[in-house]
Amino acid sequence: MSGSKPNVIAFIISHRSQLKLYIPIFENSQGRSFVVFHKNIQEDNELKKALESRGHKYKTYLDDNDLSNFLKDGEVNTLITESIALVNLKNKIPKLKIFYLQHSHDIVSFFPQNISLETLNSVDKFLLFSDYWKEEFINSLLKRFDGNLKEIQNIKEKTIVVGFPEIEQIKSFSKHEILKKFNLQTSKKIIFFDPIGTVNHVGNVFFGYFFKLHGNFLNKIKIFSIQFFYDAYHHPFKIPKILFLILKLYFNKEYSFNNQSLLEDLRTYCDKNNALLVVKSREKNNDPDYIKNLTDYYSYDLEFYPFTLLELLFVSDLYIGFNSSTTMEAVACSTNAMQLNVCPKEYQYTDYGGGIYDYLDLQLSTEHSWINYPGIVSILDRKTTVQNSIDDSCFIIEQHLQKAYVKKFLMDLENGSKRIMNNIFNLHE
Repeated sequence: MSGSKPNVIAFIISHRSQLKLYIPIFENSQGRSFVVFHKNIQEDNELKKALESRGHKYKTYLDDNDLSNFLKDGEVNTLITESIALVNLKNKIPKLKIFYLQHSHDIVSFFPQNISLETLNSVDKFLLFSDYWKEEFINSLLKRFDGNLKEIQNIKEKTIVVGFPEIEQIKSFSKHEILKKFNLQTSKKIIFFDPIGTVNHVGNVFFGYFFKLHGNFLNKIKIFSIQFFYDAYHHPFKIPKILFLILKLYFNKEYSFNNQSLLEDLRTYCDKNNALLVVKSREKNNDPDYIKNLTDYYSYDLEFYPFTLLELLFVSDLYIGFNSSTTMEAVACSTNAMQLNVCPKEYQYTDYGGGIYDYLDLQLSTEHSWINYPGIVSILDRKTTVQNSIDDSCFIIEQHLQKAYVKKFLMDLENGSKRIMNNIFNLHE
């Protein structure tokens, strides 16, 4: 056998939630141990304990320079990351094998603008969900790096379809046990709502200054101020444009609902139709009390393996969200999805994510995209209401459509982690 087997395989995380993607790989690694590098000031004792109990090492690092110093000793020669920015490590450690692992639609819609084609070419393999995403990825590179066909062809040859390892968790799920775990009634339909966080920079006035306004007058002032100072700090030269778009939006009567009114509409629907309203949020969202008060069950991510989000989606009958990759997770869990068409790109004030709103607008308007798939993923337009949009068909999953959707966007639900490990070892051989 030529070449060398990987000494130690390292995974990079910047926050705990990334473990939902990695742990299925750990569980299917045939006894091999890994090291997990966590970008954090201090050790996360709970995380460290969870990893070490599985036989893996845990190390923290402060920045990319700190991480590269860890890697220079040669113990680690294989790096798996979901952050495309970290592929720059290849420049410092040429012998390091780097695998980029897709975790969402970001590979197409939100690609760092400062990443050069040369740096991308330094990645040893891109591990993507399915042929669909491979084609989308290559087409996005062709559009961005027009005239560099040879380099892009090289990237294409290194782009491998492996599936979505996170979703392998659902094989062990029991609907009865999950309902019992979260104390949810079994006799009622469950609607899962994924709210927008209070402050989330998306480069769009609609989300930043209108959609997230809620609560009393003082709370609205608070949210507005936080958002404005955030934007002023990050985009000081865009302030005149931001102010203009804010005024334009508030005089545009087309956009009549916000985060609170939408949730209230869902609450009314659930009360009238004997359904439960479930919300899974994140601690960083700093959700106002009204979100918790309007729901039957409210939770943060309690665990990442099994992943709380997946467990709740698994027992839900309908998922409602905002053009998130959670849509694919919902369908994988045999749950219908509804996307809120509330991302008017005309109120975009930055080129955030390399035109993320252009991308989302195209996906919303294209049938059989991952956020517009008739029979599986429907669209709730911003001009309509929940009451007029949800009917009995929204709670019935068409199995043949679900299988077609999974095959197109996720490949399958079972073998992602095995394919990833095989590709790692094949590269070293």
